[in-house]
Amino acid sequence: MSNQTTIKPKCQTCDHITASNSALRLSSIEFRRYVNSITDLDKLITSKDYFVRFIKSYSKSKEYADTFLKELEKIIEKHNRISDILYIKIWIFNYIFTSEEKDKASLHSNCNLNKEKHLYKYLQSNYSDINETFTTFYENYTQNIAQTPFSKNKVSCALSVLELKTIMKKVVIDNKPKCVIIISAIHNELSELLYKNAINVN
Repeated sequence: MSNQTTIKPKCQTCDHITASNSALRLSSIEFRRYVNSITDLDKLITSKDYFVRFIKSYSKSKEYADTFLKELEKIIEKHNRISDILYIKIWIFNYIFTSEEKDKASLHSNCNLNKEKHLYKYLQSNYSDINETFTTFYENYTQNIAQTPFSKNKVSCALSVLELKTIMKKVVIDNKPKCVIIISAIHNELSELLYKNAINVN
């Protein structure tokens, strides 16, 4: 009998175990993390196949994926290779997650994409800044949305991919010391993170 240990794949964002490598590649949260990691045009250009694979996995539409690729190439041609990288990344997020073309109907009906959208909308609508425990945030989130919420692990991943700061802090609860995770961002920091991820900010 083999004693070899199976190494389970983990999310690169928050280190939680994922179902499989293929599931990781098709994760909308992982897609957002990947786009945020792009720092130059060379990586953006070499990522075209990844973008198309992600779109096809959700929209099931080759036509929509081809249209996205053509539009992306036009955007790249028209903008500066260095100074406009952020603009192009925001355009990618907007095109995939917020525009309303008919051929994207199946993508927008995806359960996880909708949950992600509702989580970020909750964050944007209820926090001009944030300084509270992750537990408090999660409890408030689950109590204030009508849809089925993400699990704690999914919320942790989704917030981490925005690059929201978290710190471990010792507090006293019921006269007992306890370590808790604090989510922290001042107004300008949170606004910038939401802007970079194409999450509408008032």
